[in-house]
Amino acid sequence: MTLSFNTTEKVKEINGYKFTLLNNSLDSPKHNSENFCYCINRTRTMDGKHGCLKDGLLDLTNCIGAQVLLSFPHLMYADKEYLDSVEGLSPDPALHETFVILEPTSGVPLKVAKRVQFNMFLRAIEDVATLENLTNAVLPLLWIEESLILPDKYTNKLKKELLNKLLILEIFKYTLIITGLAAVLIPGFVLIYSR
Repeated sequence: MTLSFNTTEKVKEINGYKFTLLNNSLDSPKHNSENFCYCINRTRTMDGKHGCLKDGLLDLTNCIGAQVLLSFPHLMYADKEYLDSVEGLSPDPALHETFVILEPTSGVPLKVAKRVQFNMFLRAIEDVATLENLTNAVLPLLWIEESLILPDKYTNKLKKELLNKLLILEIFKYTLIITGLAAVLIPGFVLIYSR
């Protein structure tokens, strides 16, 4: 899956570049051709027919041997049909997106979050009295989040060993530029005004 630059963000007073998982990462091959291998037309869709899933769900049956569907938490970016089949969902990118924030000079990850949800289809089963009146829906099973914020020990080391030294070099660079310009301009003005 592809991460794309999103914005700049500060983490513990360090500027970082935030890269997020693309919204179309879990789209059907119809809208995201890179996902062609997830549709082998053996998947049973929400209505029970064989075909490709709509945007927002990937069938992991071939990967793990069980009919499990991968999505973003709260079915974020999923097809409206899937979202409407479940009550109580409130997708929010701030809470449910997968991202990494990198310090741009060193590439050190300052903050990372990987968030996914595992689901399955809930379908009516004929001739089973308790299940024959079920509404077809996506049933969220569990949501997993793995996240990390760079500990203070390493943040302080990054500031001390790299960022502070780069700041000193930046100040030194502009001091040399100003000094060089002054060394050229002052004698020039003196020469012009002395004539």
